[in-house]
Amino acid sequence: MEIERHLVTPVALEAFADANALVMEVRERTPQQIRAAGHRFYARFKDAEVKDGGCLRGVYGTGDTEKEAIRNYAFQISETTLVIHANSTSRRLLRTPVLQV
Repeated sequence: MEIERHLVTPVALEAFADANALVMEVRERTPQQIRAAGHRFYARFKDAEVKDGGCLRGVYGTGDTEKEAIRNYAFQISETTLVIHANSTSRRLLRTPVLQV
């Protein structure tokens, strides 16, 4: 039997960010914010939003550690279209591959 395989090759989040000149922002919540949100850190690419149909969504990853927040963000933005600097003349659209941390 002949099998044709079309496997997904994940791309490292750091390599994707470096190739596209993206800056990862990681923020720590205050104790009051942690009680409300449930996680200590949140992360996202600076000035990036996810294109969702005709709308833009602010997406961020959350976690109890910085690495968990970044990993969660990579999962959420995998295989989406990122809009960088949406409301400026330097606006860019980036199609994200499957990302891994």
